[in-house]
Amino acid sequence: MTARFRYRPFKPSMSIRKLFAALALASMAPALAAAQATDPTLMRPVRGQLGGSVYYAQPVGDFADRIKQGWGGEFSGTLLIGDAGFFGLRFDAGGMAYGRRRTHDCLTPSCLVQVDIITSNNLAYGAAGPQLMVPVGPIRPYIAGQVGWTFLWTDSRAEGSHNSNQPFASTRNFSDNTFSYGAVGGVLIPFNPNAQNPVSLDLGVRYQRNGSVEYLRKGDIVVNVGGPPIFNIQRSRADLVTYRLGISVGIR
Repeated sequence: MTARFRYRPFKPSMSIRKLFAALALASMAPALAAAQATDPTLMRPVRGQLGGSVYYAQPVGDFADRIKQGWGGEFSGTLLIGDAGFFGLRFDAGGMAYGRRRTHDCLTPSCLVQVDIITSNNLAYGAAGPQLMVPVGPIRPYIAGQVGWTFLWTDSRAEGSHNSNQPFASTRNFSDNTFSYGAVGGVLIPFNPNAQNPVSLDLGVRYQRNGSVEYLRKGDIVVNVGGPPIFNIQRSRADLVTYRLGISVGIR
């Protein structure tokens, strides 16, 4: 009796097919990861920017005749409209001190307890407006126009003379506010433009035109023995030019 054999082609089982598919995907993963890390088109565009800076303030006009200079800080945020990033809405808020004076006084008639009286002259502002920026390249210039509000005030506080100098009393001596408008310009110099949150050096200048406002300068409060202090109130425009150095972080 002759034996007969029937040919049956080999068919891989479902588990073997899944194994080969997994090995193929695993071999492709490093290539896909490298392409995503080097190709910026695979990343989402920058939708906004957040930043902080320090600045030197130079008074101009009538304000320069009364105030020499100021030092302060600023926080900024920009919402970019569209994927290109040319146009956006910029928001800035900052403040500075333009005068400070420390004097010594007696807390009791016998002068057994002495205190330091620190009087500070301050200016703060908030502003917003449209911004235009070149969003690509090693140097990215931007310019913005803004409107906002400016506040000026003078505070005095009392501190102990021989402790941790923690203030235990304070008084708002004088304050005023006014409408403002101006322009902001500068450049962003990116350190890592293809990162998820790119970081850039921010160099900028702000021109801030404030309305006519009343304020006190350093030395404008005269102590009146036996009565309330005398305020030599100044009134002028409070225009400023500030020069900024800061960091900006992109948000995707």
